[in-house]
Amino acid sequence: MSQKPPPIKVSAEGIEAKPITMNEPEPAPAVDWRKVAALPSFQMFVAEKRPCPPEEDSQRWAYEFACRWIQELGQETLLERYVDWHEAKGYWPDETPFGELK
Repeated sequence: MSQKPPPIKVSAEGIEAKPITMNEPEPAPAVDWRKVAALPSFQMFVAEKRPCPPEEDSQRWAYEFACRWIQELGQETLLERYVDWHEAKGYWPDETPFGELK
C-alpha cells in the first residue's frame, strides 16, 4: 500500500495596518538629479563651483558633480546652496530652481 503525501496547507494573512502617526516630520522629497542636471541654471551653478572640462558634456558633468556633492556633504546642503544661488542670481525670476513656472 502506498503512502499519501502530506496535505498542502494554504493560509491567508491580512494586510498589515499602517500605524497612525501625528505631528511627525514629512520625509524630504526625492529629487531627480538627472532632471535638475539638465537645467541650464544648475549647469551654471556647477560651472561656477567646478568648471566643466572642454571635452566633457556639461549635463553629465553637472549630474556627476551633484552625485559627488551628495555623497560628501548631503543632499540637503546641495539643495540649500543651489536654491540660495538661484535666488541670488535673479536670472530666472519667473522660474523655481527646478525649472517650473512660479
